Amino acid sequence: MNILITGASGSGTTTLGAALANRLHGVALDADSYYWLPTETPYTQRRDKSERNALLIKDMQVSETVIISGSIMNYGDSLENLFDLIVFLYLPAEIRIPRLKAREEARFGSASPEFWTGLLNTIVVPRLGAGALLTIPSGCASVPARCLGWKVI
Repeated sequence: MNILITGASGSGTTTLGAALANRLHGVALDADSYYWLPTETPYTQRRDKSERNALLIKDMQVSETVIISGSIMNYGDSLENLFDLIVFLYLPAEIRIPRLKAREEARFGSASPEFWTGLLNTIVVPRLGAGALLTIPSGCASVPARCLGWKVI
């Protein structure tokens, strides 16, 4: 079973992915580990799309149960169609941003103001029904996996 847990940065995708992989005796993979090249200053050099897809697909073969956390938008159908379940997490920005800032300060000693401005201006989350706690995101019609939206209010 391949499960994708996706949502805006700081919504809890990595935490839920690791917990779910542990519970299901599977493997947790983080999309950022494939998107970004390992560099001295993290998150500065993108990996080539064909290379990241090949690496991720290869690593998905190590277990019958694989949980991927993060965004794989625009990775292409060869990867995006491999999921049995896609879970979208939504958490309001007023909760996510302070969590992200604290995480970046703990990891790197500071959080760049440019990063936060860019983050606030580029966040894309699936459309969930007004007041809904659980719904099917509209974008799931084009993906063969079953999709759930989980909105934390």
